[in-house]
Amino acid sequence: MTMGNENDFKFVMQNFSDVFFGLRLTYKELAEAEDTPQKLKTAVYQYILAEAGEDTRICDHVLTMNADSKAYMVFSQLKGKFKVMLPVEITDRKGRVRTEYREKSLKVSELVSDEQLKGQINPDYMMEFKFSKLHLGSLAV
Repeated sequence: MTMGNENDFKFVMQNFSDVFFGLRLTYKELAEAEDTPQKLKTAVYQYILAEAGEDTRICDHVLTMNADSKAYMVFSQLKGKFKVMLPVEITDRKGRVRTEYREKSLKVSELVSDEQLKGQINPDYMMEFKFSKLHLGSLAV
């Protein structure tokens, strides 16, 4: 198994209709990145930093979030999806069992409500959050 660079999944990108950011960013890095849309920066400063702290990685905070938190409100209003790698048990023809990791996209409501799913996810295998710019426009800040 090869280990990635510490800067893997630390990015903010946009195309014409979507915004993507890596989940290994801290909230401070997300708010200070030049490609981060202004409305998202405002939401991070107003709601999330008071709750999570600026040195908290997004992937670590998402796994500890509950449905009453302000961060959950922001992520649910953005209606995006988290891209994560989940372990899957595979049995081959000889009966040997091995674990493979498969990519899956999860809504924030699926991630927060399922404690068993949270237990399966390694924060280092959380990759990105993708959401539409249309939903960003409707974000209440």
